[in-house]
Amino acid sequence: MTSYSCEQNYLRDQIRSNNLAIKYLENKIGLLTLELAPDHIGTEEKVQEALEGGIKFLKADSREKRKCIKELDASDANHICP
Repeated sequence: MTSYSCEQNYLRDQIRSNNLAIKYLENKIGLLTLELAPDHIGTEEKVQEALEGGIKFLKADSREKRKCIKELDASDANHICP
């Protein structure tokens, strides 16, 4: 298990993880037409909407984590997070 010297470092690691997940999902969106057989019931669109929803969630989560980092940095102005 990873231990962090401060909460800001933990949050930064989570943002990096979100960014990797976003890249993975964006790559999957690009492969949809190759991986899914054409159909008339909207499977490709449903999968794309689900992937885009995941990307949207991860981006919002990262924004919230950046906001927390700024707040923690401001409240810990005397304590430098390595």
